[in-house]
Amino acid sequence: MNLEQQLKKDAVEEYHVGLRKKEDVGESTTNKRELAKINNIHRHIEIGTRDRIFIDLL
Repeated sequence: MNLEQQLKKDAVEEYHVGLRKKEDVGESTTNKRELAKINNIHRHIEIGTRDRIFIDLL
């Protein structure tokens, strides 16, 4: 598995962890920073920009 494939795999894993966290945290929470981070990862994955995903996961 090359680096690009590993990054994509890791990003998808992070996305699913983020979905679970988002469900646990809920939309009405005061923990806006955590929700923003989760949403940011989701947006970068949707954009499909490998560099942005890589930066978020560091």
